[in-house]
Amino acid sequence: MRKLGSSLIGAAGVVAFLLGIAATHPAYAVIANGSFTFGVAPGGSVTVTNNSGPPAGCTNPGGCIAADTFQKTETPLQVGTVAPNLNTNSGVTGLNPAAALTFGVQPIPVPMAPMAVNLNVVVGTLTFHFNMEETTSLVPTTATGGGSFALVLTGFFMTDTSGTFTGLPQSAMLSESCNQANLSSLINCSNTLQTPSTTTIQTPEPGSLALLGAALVGLALIRRRRRTA
Repeated sequence: MRKLGSSLIGAAGVVAFLLGIAATHPAYAVIANGSFTFGVAPGGSVTVTNNSGPPAGCTNPGGCIAADTFQKTETPLQVGTVAPNLNTNSGVTGLNPAAALTFGVQPIPVPMAPMAVNLNVVVGTLTFHFNMEETTSLVPTTATGGGSFALVLTGFFMTDTSGTFTGLPQSAMLSESCNQANLSSLINCSNTLQTPSTTTIQTPEPGSLALLGAALVGLALIRRRRRTA
């Protein structure tokens, strides 16, 4: 029975040692931890659409924010700032300031109640998918005051074709704020896309597996020597 035990320990050690040598996976999965902003590129525009049409006195070609605004279009879009660790890996993923970006199939809803959506944000090698959207505030633009609305979209960081971020999919959130100073002003929108705060998922390193294998083999040899002594 002791001989069988030593043999099993030795065999397990050899297997672990060989796995440690042959393993090619990274020591950890890189989880995206950071944020980036984006908005309309120079020369672009933001347009809103209302159920009742433009409010009285609205002279902005892109329309004016109203209580019944139900969608908006902003194009073309580009990246603004990028924060770690999305910024750390921007040289590989293409998530760089001024990089071109697509957001859904425009126009984007401005829902009166939380609703299911099917919208993607694609930039460089990264694709984010959002399946829920909510309007958290809406203030109409009037002759005496500015207007605004804010949107929150929740979903996932789906894919990275560069292979830099490997713990996918993971949750993601997109916040958007749009403002208009008066009935003749352009509408300006700013967007921030955030990924979780978790940075890494530790997994066994090849070196650790090799050390474990060597230890098990050594234990089996010690037991064998004690038995024959």
